[in-house]
Amino acid sequence: MNIKIILSAVVIGSTAASFAATVPLEIHARYMSLHSVMKSLNFTKFEGFFAKDFVNVDPSGKSADRKEFLAGVKPLFAANKSATVTEKFLSSKKHDGMVDVGTDLVVNLKGAGGTTVVHEVCVDTWKMVNKQWVMVKTVDSKFDVTMPKTKKGKLQGKG
Repeated sequence: MNIKIILSAVVIGSTAASFAATVPLEIHARYMSLHSVMKSLNFTKFEGFFAKDFVNVDPSGKSADRKEFLAGVKPLFAANKSATVTEKFLSSKKHDGMVDVGTDLVVNLKGAGGTTVVHEVCVDTWKMVNKQWVMVKTVDSKFDVTMPKTKKGKLQGKG
């Protein structure tokens, strides 16, 4: 067992993660690192968690490649000053050198206009690429973004 992975999990322990499913230690460590990157709103590091051939499938069944997916979430990083991350692991299954992890993720992004809440329920598929676990596919069963309201009750920003 890699001591760096264990220490990473302990050091990043301020991220709330619930374990309804057993997730392999290496994948769990990647999620903890991903949470840290999301909390620091570091989009450049966030990009590194996704394989070059990454595909996202939204709840309606529409697919987006890595470039389209990242372009869609980048504004959430740029428009906010802080973030909290809560994730519950729902399922885990190893197959063909990959690991599928079902998750229920809530990210609260705080910006000048208020708090944006992102709620995603999905299955992430992880694969070892160049000695690093990266996501190759995410299939969302739920993906909601709730933008803060202005004083007049209208939603602020795009979403």
